[in-house]
Amino acid sequence: MHPPEAVFRTKLVWLVVACGCMMLCLGIMAIAATQVIHPPRGKVQAGAYGVMALFGLGALWSAYVGFRFAGQKFAVLPDCLIIWHHFRQTTVRWDEIREVYQVVHPAWVRYRLVTRRGEFKLAGEFQRHKQLGDCISERVAAVLLPAAWDEIEAGRDVRFGPLRVSSGGVTVNGEFEPWHRIGMLTFGLNPKPVKGSLVSNMIHVRIGSVQVEMGEIPNFCVFEQLAGRLFPACLAQA
Repeated sequence: MHPPEAVFRTKLVWLVVACGCMMLCLGIMAIAATQVIHPPRGKVQAGAYGVMALFGLGALWSAYVGFRFAGQKFAVLPDCLIIWHHFRQTTVRWDEIREVYQVVHPAWVRYRLVTRRGEFKLAGEFQRHKQLGDCISERVAAVLLPAAWDEIEAGRDVRFGPLRVSSGGVTVNGEFEPWHRIGMLTFGLNPKPVKGSLVSNMIHVRIGSVQVEMGEIPNFCVFEQLAGRLFPACLAQA
C-alpha cells in the first residue's frame, strides 16, 4: 500500500475539552462522595447521591466522547480513503464513494460521504477539514465525471438530487432553465427566509431564477465541472 499523501486527525482542543470535562465531573463526584462518607452533622443528604449519579453519567459521557475523538482520523491515498472510526479502520476506494454532500453555512461547512460501506460525516472537529472535504470531492469528481459526460453526449440527463443536467440546460424541481438564461452561477443566502428554519441560513446556489441549497445537491463538484464544460460562462473567471 502506498504511504498516505495526508493524514487528518481530530483537533487536539476537542480531546482536551473532553478530558477536562471528565476530570471536572470526577472531581465533583469525589466531593459528593466525601459528603456521603463523612456527612456533616452525622446525616447524609439525599442530594449527594443525585449529584454522584448525575456527574457519574457526565464522566462516562465525556470519556466516551474523548474515546471517539481519539479514535477518528482520515488518510488520503492515491487510490483510496482510509477512515478510522472508534479505532476501527475502513478502507474506501474512490470509486466506492457514490455521493459527497457539502452542507455550507456562512460560518461553517461539513461533508457527508455516502459509500457502499455506509455513511461518514466530516465536520469541524477535524484538522483542516475543509481541505480534506474539497480533496475528497475532487477525487470523487475525477472518477464520476467521465461517465457523467458520456451520458450528456448520449443525449441523456444526469441527475444531481433536485437538478437534472442536459446539454441544453438544467431542470430544477421540474422547471427547465437553459444555459444562456442561467448565466453565471452565484451563491448566497435564501432571499426569502423562513423564520426559525436552519435551511434559510444555509448557502444556496442560484440557477437561473431558482435557488437550491448546496446541501441538497450531491457531488456538487461534478455538477460544477459539467456546467463549466457545457457553458463556460456560468463559472466565475479567476
